[in-house]
Amino acid sequence: MKKIIALLLVAVMVLPMAACGGAGGGSGYEAAIDLLVETQYQNGADKLEKLAPEMFWNFYETNYGMPRSSMINEATWAVNANYESLTYSYGENFTAKGEIVSAENYSADDMDKIKSAFAEQKGITKDNLTDAKKVTVKIMINDTLNEQFEIGVVKIGNAWYCVQIYIWDEGCSVMFFIEGMVSG
Repeated sequence: MKKIIALLLVAVMVLPMAACGGAGGGSGYEAAIDLLVETQYQNGADKLEKLAPEMFWNFYETNYGMPRSSMINEATWAVNANYESLTYSYGENFTAKGEIVSAENYSADDMDKIKSAFAEQKGITKDNLTDAKKVTVKIMINDTLNEQFEIGVVKIGNAWYCVQIYIWDEGCSVMFFIEGMVSG
């Protein structure tokens, strides 16, 4: 009986810590990937606002005259539709997880383009964006490969965010993952 009580106490202490490790609770770029997986594949609509920093939300509201709730409501619809589709395809008890295949740093020239794009397009000053990586992620549904894709992750302040980054000879275009959810 003492062993059972001890195991229960350990479980009570470990589970909250494990919950904090994913879904944006960690400090590395892996936490951004975990949050992406939780929101997009595990119906984590309540965490959509965490997909972009406060600086972006302020910029969005000021420049587009729309409250952040408009984008979040649209993204919630997309998340719910995706979750419903996954549930239909894999059953109510499916599991979804992301596995990082590779991560590489951007070149100094590309970092300059990325920083300039964030400053111009998203209101994120160059000093606030301190790192960026190109990450290849595979999504496993019920431990079987569902899809694999490449996504950018950027460090803004102390947090990492998933972004779509398009670089060409003369410039760059950037979009936070939540924006892509809304625009399709």
